[in-house]
Amino acid sequence: SVSEDGVLDIREVELPNLHRGLRASHDSHVHTTASDGERTPKMLAKEAYAGGISVVVTDHYSMSGAVYALQEHKLLAEEGDCVSGVAAGIELSARVELPGARQIRKLNILGVGIDPGNRRLAEWSRCSRSRRTTG
Repeated sequence: SVSEDGVLDIREVELPNLHRGLRASHDSHVHTTASDGERTPKMLAKEAYAGGISVVVTDHYSMSGAVYALQEHKLLAEEGDCVSGVAAGIELSARVELPGARQIRKLNILGVGIDPGNRRLAEWSRCSRSRRTTG
């Protein structure tokens, strides 16, 4: 679960990994329909809660999935014992030149434990997402 100070508690229990279909107690890279995921934030929160899995919602250039998943998980956790958790994250990309190879590669960067209410990050990610889809 996520403590009041935002620390993600990862349990050592074998449970389904929501991102890759493997066995795990946590998944630190989950997407929702706010980017290219298959689950709505509400579905993701319900599955994490039911399975006792801790997840970090890291949609591409978007924090809205994390916001809704956090809200839903909080409602579920109020109903009883909770061994799962939802934390906010974001996935960003950068193009980097490989030294000596004369190649440019895409680098994915995961931000974990971000403040989904951070207005500057929300505005920056919205503008970056817009530039990615239009250019």
